[in-house]
Amino acid sequence: MGCGPSDRTQRLEDRAAEKAQQLGARLSEGVDKALARDTYTVKLDPALAAKGLQVTRADRIKDGRLKPGIKGVTFYVIFNERFAGNLELRVLDRENREVGRSYLRLQGPKGSAKWVNAPLDPHTPMEAIEVVELR
Repeated sequence: MGCGPSDRTQRLEDRAAEKAQQLGARLSEGVDKALARDTYTVKLDPALAAKGLQVTRADRIKDGRLKPGIKGVTFYVIFNERFAGNLELRVLDRENREVGRSYLRLQGPKGSAKWVNAPLDPHTPMEAIEVVELR
C-alpha cells in the first residue's frame, strides 16, 4: 500500500511544525541572552566601604564559567585595608525589587584586588537585573 497525497502532506506538515518549534526555542534562548545586561550598577554598603572595600564593577558571568545550570555575577573588589568577612550580595531589578541573593566569604590583604564570582539560583531572571548590592 502506498502513501496517498494526504499522508505525504501530513508528514511534511509535521516536519515543518517540528522545525518551527526548534527554531522558536532557539530564538527564545537568543532573545533571553540578548536582553540580559552584561554590566550592572554597583551599590556598596557604607559599612563595607569604611572597612576598606571598594567595588568598581559587576558583570554577568557568561555561560560556561560556572557549573551547568548555575547563573551568577562577578565583581571586582579592591582591598584598601585587610579584610576578612562575610558578604551578602543582592541583585535588584529596575524597580529596586530583589530578584536574587548570594552569600560569600571574602578575604584579602591590604593593597590587593580580585574578581569574585557569586553564584545565584538557577531561577534568577538575569535579564531583569539592574543593580548589584553588596552588604
